[in-house]
Amino acid sequence: MIAMNNETSRPEPTAAHGRVILFNPSPWFETNYYGLPLPLLAVAAIPHDRGYPVSIIVQDVDDDAEAQVLEACKDAIVFGVSSLTGSMIGEGLKMCAKVREHFPSLPIVWGGTHASVAPEQTAEHPLVDVVVAGQGEATFMDLIEAIETGRPYDTVAGIYFKKDGKVISTGCRPTVDIDGLPPMPFDLLDMERFILLHSQAMEVRTSGKRAVTYYSSYGCPFSCSFCSEPVTSNRRWYAKSPERVIRELELLHTKYGVEVVVFEDPIYFIDVKRVRRIAELMIERNLNIEWASTSRLEAIKRLDDETWDVLKRSGFVQVFIGIESASPTVLKAIGKKYTADDIVDVARILHERDVTMTASFIQGIPVKTEDRTLAEIGLEDLKLASETVLRIYEVNPKATIHLLMYTPYPGSTAFSLGLQNGLVPPSDLEGWKHFVHASNQVPWMLPDQETFVVTSKIAQKALRGRHRDRARFRRKKIRGALLYAYSAITRARYRRGYFGFPIEQRLMARIAKNVISSRYPDAQNNGMMI
Repeated sequence: MIAMNNETSRPEPTAAHGRVILFNPSPWFETNYYGLPLPLLAVAAIPHDRGYPVSIIVQDVDDDAEAQVLEACKDAIVFGVSSLTGSMIGEGLKMCAKVREHFPSLPIVWGGTHASVAPEQTAEHPLVDVVVAGQGEATFMDLIEAIETGRPYDTVAGIYFKKDGKVISTGCRPTVDIDGLPPMPFDLLDMERFILLHSQAMEVRTSGKRAVTYYSSYGCPFSCSFCSEPVTSNRRWYAKSPERVIRELELLHTKYGVEVVVFEDPIYFIDVKRVRRIAELMIERNLNIEWASTSRLEAIKRLDDETWDVLKRSGFVQVFIGIESASPTVLKAIGKKYTADDIVDVARILHERDVTMTASFIQGIPVKTEDRTLAEIGLEDLKLASETVLRIYEVNPKATIHLLMYTPYPGSTAFSLGLQNGLVPPSDLEGWKHFVHASNQVPWMLPDQETFVVTSKIAQKALRGRHRDRARFRRKKIRGALLYAYSAITRARYRRGYFGFPIEQRLMARIAKNVISSRYPDAQNNGMMI
């Protein structure tokens, strides 16, 4: 295990070490994300602690990222790229092409979720020299030392690389307990810029307070069939101690003036006792911050009154829950042990506790039984999801529900089932750049499921604001009548789970787009709380 350096000062970067460059491509199409590049901060911690000069360049935040990358490469020994399935792959490859053009001998290393779930295919790409698969902190440091000293790649456990035209795997590296790693090197970033951009993007939810994202754990012990986490972390979970979490939160609060922390752990509420202890320490240290996190639905339902009191006094304001489905058939297949009634009950509890609920449903997860087809189960999933979304808004009108289309991740159980049912995955790394939750990538998706997802943002505004729309109807007859009629039709669709011939949805989407463009010509979705 790598020992943690508890000293507050680190060795100054020295000319004896070459520069380590880490690049964070834009993760979303047509929008920016201003959360901290937490995975890159994690892998930067060890080399930074050992005196290596490290540059982290974030495409969505830094001005002229390409110029910054090329300038930093002049004294670099490695160029590292983080990757998620989707936009990051395309943007990452574009930057790698520039680096290869100007610095043909500089090793290009890919890591992150996509590189970990499809390491061999990633390593096959001519613009990728090495893939760091799985947890990257210790592996990347070992690789840096191998590059710097000329040690062969095959002595570095946990990587994939090309040798004589073939991709070679060096096997798995044991997972490192993140509680023993050096502190997060926030000083490598222009923290003020991240905080201002992130806070502006989330102003509607944080009232302009200074906000950042943060990780307190790695991995996930659950085995959801559609998820990449079981592949990347092998269903293991490692967490920072409550005391260490508080030290880092205190640093964010006192040094950078942070007022809102978003825990972006895969599942923050895995150990409720740990969550409560962190909350107790927040109260004891008078941190006076608000915080949001991720959770499974069952954990929220099991919280007792005393724990709720501690969490609320510590600043708990929002939670994201991956609900994914209300169909008992789908829930059983993907490893979720709750019902639609449980979902609505948790929505009610969160509303009563004044904690904002953000949740997701996924359409198109492949599930097949002996007596039912994918289409039959998909129709059940659609009807129960739309009905449950409507029920959620009835008990919790402040909730935000994201509807997504299933994205197949290599290595997951659902991916294997998808291959059996007509899924044709990309034949190379670049093909994965189009795989995003907002577009359909699978042949079994029902047209109504796709419409349900595509029209959801505007439709759910009508569901949440139906009483307000009636008031508008009385004040402004023409516009009010249109809004009220649209809201009534939308509620009927969600109640029946029918999304065929969505004429009114397309019309309202066009009207909304024109209104937003005329009133807010520079508006964009710059990020979200969770």
